[in-house]
Amino acid sequence: MIKNATFTSVWDGGYEITTDCKVNTETKEVFDIEISVGTENLVNELDYEYITLDGEDYSVSNDSENTQYWYE
Repeated sequence: MIKNATFTSVWDGGYEITTDCKVNTETKEVFDIEISVGTENLVNELDYEYITLDGEDYSVSNDSENTQYWYE
């Protein structure tokens, strides 16, 4: 099932960027992640990423073996 969710990346010890995305709940793939334009010069080091789906937070990364949800 495809659901709407939010994708949050946390940078530099706490600066959060949140955008919309879609999630395939069967494969755990996150896709159609919106790009936050204009923030690339505000951040340096990525701390972690997560999605919020149905009111719950889940870890996400581009490494499908080490997180609950993944993206390419």
